[in-house]
Amino acid sequence: MRLIALPDRAWKKTDLAYFAGLIDGEGCFGLGSRGTHIYACRLSIGNTNLQLLHWVKQRFGGTLFQERRNHPNAHRWKPIFRWVARSDDLDQIIPAILPYLVAKKEQAELILLYRQTLSPRIRTKRSTDDTTPFVKQVRKRIHADLAVLNRRGAAS
Repeated sequence: MRLIALPDRAWKKTDLAYFAGLIDGEGCFGLGSRGTHIYACRLSIGNTNLQLLHWVKQRFGGTLFQERRNHPNAHRWKPIFRWVARSDDLDQIIPAILPYLVAKKEQAELILLYRQTLSPRIRTKRSTDDTTPFVKQVRKRIHADLAVLNRRGAAS
């Protein structure tokens, strides 16, 4: 059995491939704007099968919670759960799953590109003192490109 080794994690190739399939089908890469040029990176998977998301959390870390549904018929539906990984975890997860992604490969690459614009100091402290105007524009473009890829509805 072949393991992929990263600085402090090792994953089976089969787990990475299965995880990438979950992301392609049920996942979302996002950059949440906080009104600045610093965005909150995240990868999430939503599903009604809690056992599945426990499998993900056990292997890839992150957090798991039950979503609230604000809909008049919500009481008739199964509960939905969401697994979320943020920021620094993505520096390890994305390179490991990138070879297995199909539908969400471009989104993953944009998140990696965004993460490369962050200095080590910003990654841990969210300080923006040393961010150049060029880097701010690059981040804004990455955010816009990701929004287009994540847009719902019919393709144009």
